[in-house]
Amino acid sequence: MGVNLMRYEPDYAVSPGDILQERLEAMGMSQAEFAKKCQTSQQVINQIIHGRHSVTPEIAIRFEEITGVSANIWSNLEASYRLHAPGQAKGRRTKQDRSDHQGG
Repeated sequence: MGVNLMRYEPDYAVSPGDILQERLEAMGMSQAEFAKKCQTSQQVINQIIHGRHSVTPEIAIRFEEITGVSANIWSNLEASYRLHAPGQAKGRRTKQDRSDHQGG
């Protein structure tokens, strides 16, 4: 007889952009300075921070070189965020819909 294991799977994901913003603040580095070190545009860095641009494998490697956070972590954050983002957005819409129907 096998043992049933419950898997813990959070219903949310942290954006790699949130982590990047925290790292930049901790390093005392502006988006512009970080972008220059990454050899990418400030616009791309800003879009990553706001969840509008993915952290590609190439970008993850550059982030690792500058932040010291492993490229695997950046890639896993990205994958987890992209898998959960549609569900999180649906949850927000559902809460808003309920609020609208209740008059508030």
